[in-house]
Amino acid sequence: MDGKDLIYGIGFVDDKFVEEAEFVTRIKRISLSWSYYFATAACFIFVILMAKLIPNMFATPDTPLDDETTLPYQTDPVPYYPEIYQVDMGQILVNDIHGVSEGGSLYDPKSQEIVTWTMDEIVAYYGKNPVPAYIPDILAASPYNESATVLVDKSGVAVNDLVYFDFYHAYDNNGSPLSDAGSGAKIGFSVAVSKIGTTSNCVYADTNNLETTYIGDTAVIFGSMSTPYELYTAEFQYADIHYLVIAEQMQLEEVVKVVASIIFESENISIMN
Repeated sequence: MDGKDLIYGIGFVDDKFVEEAEFVTRIKRISLSWSYYFATAACFIFVILMAKLIPNMFATPDTPLDDETTLPYQTDPVPYYPEIYQVDMGQILVNDIHGVSEGGSLYDPKSQEIVTWTMDEIVAYYGKNPVPAYIPDILAASPYNESATVLVDKSGVAVNDLVYFDFYHAYDNNGSPLSDAGSGAKIGFSVAVSKIGTTSNCVYADTNNLETTYIGDTAVIFGSMSTPYELYTAEFQYADIHYLVIAEQMQLEEVVKVVASIIFESENISIMN
C-alpha cells in the first residue's frame, strides 16, 4: 500500500470514528498541558521554600546583648541547697573545771629554732584549714591569724606546732583583744590547734567522771568555769588535729556551733533546744 491507497482508504472511514479520534486526541493534549504546568508550579514553590529554610539551617544564634539575656535553648541553673547539720542541745554535757593551763614546750636554742609559718604553710602542715567555718557575726578575726610562730628542730621537723586563732569583738592598735569595760573580760573565743598534742590542758574538778558529748562521731569534752561571766571550753580531736576552744562571754549555743562547724566543716549548723 502506498500513499495514494492510504488516502483513498480514508474516504471509506465512518465520520463517527473520526470525531471520536479527534476528541481523544484533544483530551490527551489538554491533560498533558495541565500536568506540565502543575509540575512547573510545584518546582517553583519548592525553590522558594528552600531559599527560606537553607539560611536558617546554617545560621549562628545571635550573641546576647548582656549577661541577663538568655538563649531560648538554655536551661536555668539547678539551685544548690547546702546541707544543714543539726545539733541537739539536750545532748550537750558540760563538766565543771577549775581553770585552764597553757600548753607548750621549752625552747632549746642548741637543737631548736623559732620559725614563722604563713597561713599557706599552716594549711599545708595540718592538711586542711583548721579555722572554724562558723564565726558569730559580732566577732572578727585577729590580724595575727595569718601566721604563727612555732618551734622546729635543726632538720625542720616541728617540735611545738601549737597555733592559735583568735576571734574577738574588738582589738587595740597592736591587734590584741580588748576587754569589755563592764566585765573586764574579752568577748569572743580562741582556738588552739596541734597535731603533736601540745594544746592547753583543762583542769577538771573530777577527771575520773568526765562526761563526753558526741557531735557526729567526734567525742568532745565541754567545760565550764564559775566566773562572773560565761567561760566555756571544748577539747576534742578531729582529723588527727587536737583542738582546744576557750570562749569568754559567749552563749553555750554559740560555742557548740563553733565546735560543730569544725567537725562538720560547714557553717550551716542548726541548734535544736
